[in-house]
Amino acid sequence: MLEKIFSYIIVFVFVQSISIAQNTIVDEINNDVDLKNASIGFYAVEANTGRVLVDINSNKNLKPASNLKLLTTIAAIDVLGAETRFETKIMYSGYFEDNTLVGNLYIIGGGDPTFNSKYFKNNETNFISECVNTFNKAHITEVDGDLIIIDTLFKGQATPSTWVWGDIGNYYGAGVSSFAIFDNQYKLYFNTKVGLNDTVKYLKVVPEVNIILINEVTATKTRRDRSNIYGSELCNKRVITGELPINKDSFIVKGSILNPEQVLARHLKTELLKNNFTINGKTIIKRKNIKVKNLNLLTVYKSPTVKEIVEQTNTYSVNVYAEMLLRQIDIKLGGDGTNSSATKNLKKYWTEKGNDKSCMKFYDGSGLSSYNLISAKNLVKSLQYTYSDTAIYNNIKTSLPISGKTGTLKYMFRKTELKGKVYAKSGSMSGVKAYSGYIYIDKENPIIFSLIFNNYTIKSSTLKLKIQHIIGHLSKL
Repeated sequence: MLEKIFSYIIVFVFVQSISIAQNTIVDEINNDVDLKNASIGFYAVEANTGRVLVDINSNKNLKPASNLKLLTTIAAIDVLGAETRFETKIMYSGYFEDNTLVGNLYIIGGGDPTFNSKYFKNNETNFISECVNTFNKAHITEVDGDLIIIDTLFKGQATPSTWVWGDIGNYYGAGVSSFAIFDNQYKLYFNTKVGLNDTVKYLKVVPEVNIILINEVTATKTRRDRSNIYGSELCNKRVITGELPINKDSFIVKGSILNPEQVLARHLKTELLKNNFTINGKTIIKRKNIKVKNLNLLTVYKSPTVKEIVEQTNTYSVNVYAEMLLRQIDIKLGGDGTNSSATKNLKKYWTEKGNDKSCMKFYDGSGLSSYNLISAKNLVKSLQYTYSDTAIYNNIKTSLPISGKTGTLKYMFRKTELKGKVYAKSGSMSGVKAYSGYIYIDKENPIIFSLIFNNYTIKSSTLKLKIQHIIGHLSKL
């Protein structure tokens, strides 16, 4: 009898301690004057038991920023397959005469986002070098006809209609194409050794892109890049405004490539010429399907695996990777490859997995759109679904930034007991800060959580400290 009473006491004390810890977190958030005007959603559960640890406005629809990449990349692993590779076909028409192709060379895009990407620098091959090797093996030194680029995989606009004017001209606002090269980014070089508040000197652009640049950037005492590039996919005019640090010989600002298929063609021709290979004809971009059966296959270039692309997408929060994965998912699910179709199919996918459809509103796959909405509970449910499927879970877990070690969590929790124990996707945009993922205090029963802040007005660095404190409390539940 005494043993039973003692057991009840232990259980009671344990439950009470959990309740006190939960109340501590709730009180800390609700009583924080810095957060009084912010919208907050917080939900956390034990992975194995489903026991709810924290629930603060868990059904409130909030902007997730890059936390949306979790839903895109999980679906990519599940729908496309972790080991799938995207194929770019090099084909030709005509015939060979000595070392010359008497006909046209065709490159048919397969939605590979990794050509010359900085996130895959260590690849043994890349598309350009593969082309050179293929032509060398075939003993081809000349194409008598045209280079024809087929850009028909994805339909509609390259960028979602809800992306804001202040984003789409900058590197993180790059649109999709059947090809992506250099992460669909270019670099503008400026000399800022001018008078204070004078216009900086524009030096060059790398790679060569077809833009008309209007430079309105001034040199000031700012310590970081405060410039912004404005422009749309419908026009090659770009206006850059703002401020750059004074007295720099060469300061780089990154923008989004307007027509990656044209940049690919130009770069390919340049590299081939360096290897004594010439294409005599024009470069033609086709955005209508052609009869591939009338062409001959020269080679197929395969991308890194979906798993490897997802790893880079989440670790470094690569928008263009997420957007191209989203369109690939849509095509696999029978969609037409437009952003509208893709976002509808993504919502349908997660509704079928048990998420509340009234707490999801998607306008892209990366989270850059400020129109995206999701609840903290839906994010946790998505991570619970992932945890329940070992194959998906293992691929997603390895893609997540690790506290104090990698990616966007490299500088968080570094000096705490949570270093190396939080695997989570971060999300950040104006007035938005979000973290969702797993906490491995108990490796056999991790905590799954989602914490979202919208409309906060304090410094981002201050909020990050508060978030670390809150998640520290959560890890002790």
